[in-house]
Amino acid sequence: MTRFRFTSLTAALLLAATAAHAATFVLDGDSGADYDAVGDGWFFADPQTVPPPDGVGDLGGNDLAVAYQAGVVELRAMAEFPLAALGGLAAGDIQSATLTVTIDDVLGTFGPGTTFDSTAADPIVVFAYPADGTVAVSDFSPAGLVEVGQLASGGITDVTLAGAGAVAFDVDVTAELQDALTNGDAAFGALLATLDSPTGTSFDATSPPGVAGGALPNLTVVTGPAAPPVLGSAKLACQRQLGKQATKLAASGQKALAGCLDAVLRDASKNAGLVGPSAESKCAKLLDLADPTAKHTKALGKFDGKVLAKCGALTPAAIGSPCDAGAATIEDTVTCARDEAQDAAESLVGSLYASGCTLLAAVGLDDDYPGVCTP
Repeated sequence: MTRFRFTSLTAALLLAATAAHAATFVLDGDSGADYDAVGDGWFFADPQTVPPPDGVGDLGGNDLAVAYQAGVVELRAMAEFPLAALGGLAAGDIQSATLTVTIDDVLGTFGPGTTFDSTAADPIVVFAYPADGTVAVSDFSPAGLVEVGQLASGGITDVTLAGAGAVAFDVDVTAELQDALTNGDAAFGALLATLDSPTGTSFDATSPPGVAGGALPNLTVVTGPAAPPVLGSAKLACQRQLGKQATKLAASGQKALAGCLDAVLRDASKNAGLVGPSAESKCAKLLDLADPTAKHTKALGKFDGKVLAKCGALTPAAIGSPCDAGAATIEDTVTCARDEAQDAAESLVGSLYASGCTLLAAVGLDDDYPGVCTP
């Protein structure tokens, strides 16, 4: 199994290229994860005369830790892992996702007015939430918070850490990462908190002297190819027809557009930039959407019927809801496929003909084929 640690856009592109194969990817600070701890209570407020903790964060910019002293302060730790590196992966590609949290220090105080008992909090509760990739003070109580596990961290002290080193805990967040990918979240958020009073527990990778193995939280994602769907004969025929007709329509549209643009270029070259009836007539016969006899207009008109002849009795879900994941009917899927094929043809021609938009405008067809103007 291949293992990657992302450090740049190049590595992110590598993931997209290898997504179909089993691999392990580590998302951490090198891949753009953002870490912060947000405090609530008088110790974190300015001026320090506010009421005790009220469930609203007061100040970020703290070392990564959790702490709680009833009626005095609370500190919650957050890590947000951007998901751009997982571009191209779907929920079904995720075999497992593991959040690793490492306790590297036990706190005795934040300063005057706070006193902790010099043991690690037990338990430390782990939550997941939809994130944008940057921890803010408002993430002290983010929307969509879901508990995913607890760290049974009792018995950890400075003495045990000095003897055995930092202690790592793993939490299974597979289902939550799959949901994040399905929902299109920009980042996967993890929040750590405790109500074990009075305790302070650090995961900031800045271990005290003699404590080895400190590390910031990371997210390890194991991917693997999903098993190909098994389609019955009717579903297979539908999918095959959908792909076949969309490919044909894209090719037909590209050919018709190119034929028109070539005619305009020839006319303009012969007539000092002027476009005459010859090019206008050719383009109309190829592309005029108001004329049902125009070549591409006929191709568009036939598309739905040919696909529905094979797919009309099925639902989008029967073939995996291609093109439009939210399609309610097979007609919606067909419309999406037709539009995608048309967009593909226009985009290709717009890229290949530097003046394509100008050429279409010369024969009054630029509004009918906007993708040529914005490929």
